Amino acid sequence: PFADASEMRAAAQAYRLAAGLTVGDHVLVAVNPRLVLAVSGLFNGARVLSRAGRDGADLALLRQVRDVEWLAQRFDRLVLGSGDGIFADKVREFRALGIPVGVVGRTGGIAARLIRTATFVRRIDIGFGHKEAA
Repeated sequence: PFADASEMRAAAQAYRLAAGLTVGDHVLVAVNPRLVLAVSGLFNGARVLSRAGRDGADLALLRQVRDVEWLAQRFDRLVLGSGDGIFADKVREFRALGIPVGVVGRTGGIAARLIRTATFVRRIDIGFGHKEAA
């Protein structure tokens, strides 16, 4: 939540490249409410989700992928831009239906159970300023 604009642009570019985003991909971006405006223009055509609280952004994203079977009929892959282990069970559900699932996350920031569950993992090195909350 404390990254500056240039750090956010660099991180978005790193995620786009590592995920292999192409024109026509359906992109969901989930962030805490303080970052909605900041990330709105970083992923062209993306739907930006927001939710406050502990794991708020993660829970907002998980809510959008509840119907795994329906999604598996419409998409041929899923790429998750998070290293949070909260997504491991959902990744496992997609994999069970034959959908390859990639994980893109910060080096040293990907949960072991997510690594074990994903089809592939791509680590990116992005650094954010560690400013104290005012």
